[in-house]
Amino acid sequence: INGDIVFDINLLRFQEAHHRNGGLVTIYTHPNQHPWDSSIVVTDEQNCVIEWNSPEGERGWYRNRVNAGLHMISAELFHYLQRKGMLNHPLKLDFDRDILKPMVKDRCLFAYDSPEYVKDMGTPERRSEVEADINSGLVARKSLTHWQRAVFLDRDGTINKYVGFLTNPDQFELLDGVAEAIIKLHQKGFLVIVVTNQPVIARGEVSLSELELIHNKMETLLGRAGAYLDAIYFCPHHPESGFEGERPEYKIQCKCRKPEPGMLQKAAADYHIELKNSWMVGDGNNDMAAGRKAGCHTAGICGCEGGEKNFSDLKAFAHFLCDGKVEEK
Repeated sequence: INGDIVFDINLLRFQEAHHRNGGLVTIYTHPNQHPWDSSIVVTDEQNCVIEWNSPEGERGWYRNRVNAGLHMISAELFHYLQRKGMLNHPLKLDFDRDILKPMVKDRCLFAYDSPEYVKDMGTPERRSEVEADINSGLVARKSLTHWQRAVFLDRDGTINKYVGFLTNPDQFELLDGVAEAIIKLHQKGFLVIVVTNQPVIARGEVSLSELELIHNKMETLLGRAGAYLDAIYFCPHHPESGFEGERPEYKIQCKCRKPEPGMLQKAAADYHIELKNSWMVGDGNNDMAAGRKAGCHTAGICGCEGGEKNFSDLKAFAHFLCDGKVEEK
């Protein structure tokens, strides 16, 4: 455990993930409000760490996932270090630089990602924020031993400007006030999770790696404004055929494509979310239908009138939910 952090997490989940991974070390990762001065951790589909990018290095668009300073370590690590000749004579070692980073090439370092409260208080400003979070009860509430509340967000037209089928990161542009709204929702203790239909995958217009780059741009832009997303879920399916270059394996009727509630239900299982106390926010009727089927409250924005409540934009919704001060649309 790093010495300058305050945390309250479900340790059993962390331990179970460590045993599933089967590596020597599992590091706890999460999104934070200052990714620009943090080490960015990149993993593969098996949660194995494949890149460890320091703040000083060159970065393009990146996923906001940083090493939080909590580590689950198997005793076999000492045998590994002995084989590497690191225990043969006294050495002064930096844990991250000299032990963890070299493990990346040997594929024995894994990550466990969670939205629970872990925050370093290594500056006076962050120390004051941590004190306020403890006193408000936020630190304890965010542990996954407790039920969580979430705000599920559609992507296109809710977070970024709607351009039809978005197929290139250059087309992605945040809407005004989105970062501020997400910050406010987090301060109130909500998880903020994107659930988005992405038929461009099935249509063959975007690859999975290209979609990842678009989402990395979204996370980078939000991170620059001090905001972050707890998770992103997307549905790659599209049941209609007849598109040039389409991918048949994704041409199915599924339970995750909105208006079906599958993405919300998967997130609820992953993060112990109480759906009846959560919200689905979007600019389309499919968003509202998915929210209703999942048992969430619903809020339509940007002209969508199908929700329990309707607002001009995400910022107006966040002010209503957190402050109760903004009139509905």
